Formats: sequence, C-alpha cells, structure tokens
Amino acid sequence: DTRIGKLKASPMPAARSWAEGMLTSRNLAIAAETAGIAAGLGATPASVALAWTAAQPGDTAVIIGPRTLVQLHGNLEGFSLALPPDALARLGGISGPASPEPVTGMGAHR
Repeated sequence: DTRIGKLKASPMPAARSWAEGMLTSRNLAIAAETAGIAAGLGATPASVALAWTAAQPGDTAVIIGPRTLVQLHGNLEGFSLALPPDALARLGGISGPASPEPVTGMGAHR
C-alpha cells in the first residue's frame, strides 16, 4: 500500500514510527502468503484477507474501509469468497498470535 510508504517518509516522527512498526518481517511474510494464495485463486489479496478474517470463529464483524469504488468491489468479493481448507490453514499458521497474551487494543494485557 502506497500510504505506508508515504507515512514512512513523513516528517512527523509518530507517523514514521507507526509505518516502520507495520513493515515487520512477520507482517511482510503474512502479506506475501496472502498474495500467493490470492494469485492461486484468481482473487485479490484484500478479498483473501477479508475472507480469512470472516472465517475466523469469534469474529463478529469485519470492518472494511475502501477509499474508492474499485476497492469497495474488491472488498465485497471477499465476503463471497470461500477459501479452501489448505489456504485457511496456511494463513492461520503464518498469522497466529505472536504472543500467548491477549491483546487489548493498546498492547498485550499485563
């Protein structure tokens, strides 16, 4: 996403710090796996990510934030995309919790 690149080059330290925190090797590996699955299914990475999120037990709502109609249509495709079991397992394996501690929205619960 080009917005991450713009934030990484931002003159605002908080924006740079946030963007650099998003570009971890773990997050880049998740993005690469998602893109690979999407290519194999003839889908977009965004629709695969949304389909995976919607398939997770306990997730009660998937919130999207498209900026354009093209993004909206791509996002909506994710809600009708049925991921095969191997794709669900691959994404679940690579994106599992990094820590056994629950996340409260502001960091790990202590």
